[in-house]
Amino acid sequence: MNVVREITRINQTELDIAINNPSASWHEQYKDSAYIFIGGLPYDLTEGDVIAIFSQYGEVVDVNLPRANPNAGEKNDDRRDGASTSQPKPVGKGKHRGFGFLMYEDQRSTVLAVDNLNGAQVLGRTLRVDHVASYKQPKVTDDEGNRVDAESKSLNAAPPQLGVGAAATMSDKPVVLLTGASRGLGLAILKLLLSGSTSASAAFPASRVVTISRSLPEELSSLQAQHSSDLVCVQGDVTSSDVNADAVSKAVSKFGRLDSVVLNAGVVSTQRLADLSPKDFADMLNVNTVSLITTLTASLPELRKSKLGTVVFVSSGAATGNIAGWTAYNASKAAMNAIARTLANEEEGIAAFAVRPGVVDTDMQTLLRGAGKDAMKPQEVERFVTLHKEGKLLRPEQPAFSIAALATKGTRDEPKGKDGKGLGGQGAFVTWNEDVLEGYKNE
Repeated sequence: MNVVREITRINQTELDIAINNPSASWHEQYKDSAYIFIGGLPYDLTEGDVIAIFSQYGEVVDVNLPRANPNAGEKNDDRRDGASTSQPKPVGKGKHRGFGFLMYEDQRSTVLAVDNLNGAQVLGRTLRVDHVASYKQPKVTDDEGNRVDAESKSLNAAPPQLGVGAAATMSDKPVVLLTGASRGLGLAILKLLLSGSTSASAAFPASRVVTISRSLPEELSSLQAQHSSDLVCVQGDVTSSDVNADAVSKAVSKFGRLDSVVLNAGVVSTQRLADLSPKDFADMLNVNTVSLITTLTASLPELRKSKLGTVVFVSSGAATGNIAGWTAYNASKAAMNAIARTLANEEEGIAAFAVRPGVVDTDMQTLLRGAGKDAMKPQEVERFVTLHKEGKLLRPEQPAFSIAALATKGTRDEPKGKDGKGLGGQGAFVTWNEDVLEGYKNE
């Protein structure tokens, strides 16, 4: 168990200090080998069982589980994995010895397997998963019955690393960073990202997701438990550079890359301009606007490597509005749209969309109908009250669908605006159910 604990300790240390450059990781010394060592295997597992466990991190192309010598009794049990077990030692013909070697098609899959499966419990045993610097192929029997070296020496070398989006990536699922995922619209976006859509008119793939949220309420924690292989939840302040760097690092270390960012975190309060202190104004812009820059600067190095490379800004009609008491909120959303346009202009390989989600039935609406009404004009309050009373507030899932679809398949060229130009290449501001989002919406 000492080796298992040491690998776990090293991995945790790298996460704690937020190593973002793969070349600085301890895994780098094994970049020329696509093999891993697996110890602590339950003796009843077959090669097929091992492939089923490890294929979640990449295509498996070779498995070798050394078999016990049927004439050697208990001495054949290889204990070098250090795993304790109450299982009997294998003595029957054909039983493997509790350890083996596995090769991935893409060498980067070895990093994911070591990081995520070392220390895992399988049928009461603790797996040890580690890199193999140089693996010697076992001898094979030729046509004359002689034991000879295997001809396929190429299996000992890692294949060329494939670029993101190539045919044999570690997972075809997009990897998305989502802020503000703990409730309301953000939680609805998260659920749709995890599930994907098989709708004939607007299909999009399921994703692997890293979230940033200030809290981890019960529903978010439950999702994390249900989707442990596809979801990592980072609890922290979205305005913190360290928290954002940690989230990006976790995306790369667990899922191998980062393809898309959905910027949903935001707060709202209502104060008339005459009553708005500079501090209150700055506090809202720090969360709603400055945090965008914090998340983007942490994410851009990885987004530039992605074949997808998409950023979706969850904006608001407030970006072009003038509702009384919304000075800070209006300004923050107008700034968001400006950042989206500028990002699309500066980063020619990245798509940017600013989406207006409409009037959604969330905690924000509850606040506006309650404490917020004192700063707004009566007719402005009445509009929100009437929408609520008549059941016309949007369900979060409605705009969330369009946002998730854009995050997972939107590009600089698609979808196109009415002028025939790609919306993502302009950082366009679009409403969630506009006609130009046909194929990306589900009303």
